[in-house]
Amino acid sequence: MPRIRRVLLLGHTHHDVGYTNSPRIIDGMHARIVREVLRLAAEDTAAPGAPDRFRWTFEV
Repeated sequence: MPRIRRVLLLGHTHHDVGYTNSPRIIDGMHARIVREVLRLAAEDTAAPGAPDRFRWTFEV
């Protein structure tokens, strides 16, 4: 079996308003998540198109 040399992770968010909390609570939580993702994206130093460049799937 070949040895695993690198693992790439892909961030994913699923926004399901009302399933876990009321929309008023979820809105604030969601805004904090988006701010954090934008901060992480701004800190990414990988070249555009590089396999290890920061990526995030925002499903809403």
